[in-house]
Amino acid sequence: AAVYVNGVEVLRSNLPTGPLTPSTLATTAVGGADESAWNEVSLPASLLRAGANVVAVEVHQQSATSSDVSFDLRLTAS
Repeated sequence: AAVYVNGVEVLRSNLPTGPLTPSTLATTAVGGADESAWNEVSLPASLLRAGANVVAVEVHQQSATSSDVSFDLRLTAS
């Protein structure tokens, strides 16, 4: 997945470097217990601005013929 905050890419996981396109495949397949494992990441508060903010995520499969995908996100300020 690639995560963007206010249009800026802030996190990339299991994706190659360089520009992403709709046909970009994930680097490796994720299966078993890894499919439901949480990845905790801290990002600087400076990414956020006063007022409305936009968080966008693009999820890429490892295979163009994969029949399943899931994604879950929680944002916590501290």
